[in-house]
Amino acid sequence: MSTQTIPTDFSSSSTQLKLFISGDKEKKEVLSRFLLPTTSVQGKTSNSALYDLAYGYFLTLVSYLVYPLCLSDLSKKIWVESRHILNNARVIKTNKVFQDHLLAKSVNTHRLDSSDYFLRSPNKTDLATHPTPKTLNFFHKEGICRGICHWFTHLYFKTCTSTTNTDQLLTAVGKQFEQGAPAQAAFLHSLDPLAACKLLGFKAQMDHSKISTKAKSEEQIIAEFQNRPPGVYGIYTSTHQVVYIKVDEVRQYLFDPMIGVVKITSPLVFKNVMQRYLATQSPSQEIHVDLYSPS
Repeated sequence: MSTQTIPTDFSSSSTQLKLFISGDKEKKEVLSRFLLPTTSVQGKTSNSALYDLAYGYFLTLVSYLVYPLCLSDLSKKIWVESRHILNNARVIKTNKVFQDHLLAKSVNTHRLDSSDYFLRSPNKTDLATHPTPKTLNFFHKEGICRGICHWFTHLYFKTCTSTTNTDQLLTAVGKQFEQGAPAQAAFLHSLDPLAACKLLGFKAQMDHSKISTKAKSEEQIIAEFQNRPPGVYGIYTSTHQVVYIKVDEVRQYLFDPMIGVVKITSPLVFKNVMQRYLATQSPSQEIHVDLYSPS
């Protein structure tokens, strides 16, 4: 998988930035995957998963210990590596739950080969940023779900008219995230959500709808998601974001940066993706749903 040259100028008028987020290279990569044989997502043995789990938490501790020693870059590198190893430990459970429904996996942290991006110091910009106004933060310790979702949506819109085989297309798009968040996704995570969509060039109806979870079962909430018209939706719970793509009543998909691309064939599969986020959703807060569409 190719990597884009990181811009030195992150201003709104930057030609470098426009090339960086164009997605043209990635579009070629996605479409070229149609020529390759489809491979299933590989699982792990329980013994190797236990080792990864223990080693991942050990590296997490090491990351915390070296940070106060003026070794912040080393701490960041170790932290990113620990997230990848912990993700490896979860693969066996993910495969068991989703089996053939899992079309491609994703890792909700920086790519290991993108340290030239995430080790940069915060940078001033005229773009609308989040959460620090006018400041780009390059390192995202707690995950990159929002930026990953926006970049995934952008690549989907750039390629969705190229084929009617949606399974194959979303598998190819999802493969862009199997090694973690590309630098473009990490960049987008620093922007205000509406500003990110405008910069990428697709339309976004923010808060297109809101779903209250108060006094509702998980099944009732899932039904509210699935009973909406075909479209591409950004779903924001209080702790996470996923993308829901409904092509028609049969072809439905969820992209979760923590899991990957999941083909939805029943409300139960939808529930299995969303369950952890619904469990942590505060009853006093609504789930926000954005509607995305190509320009």
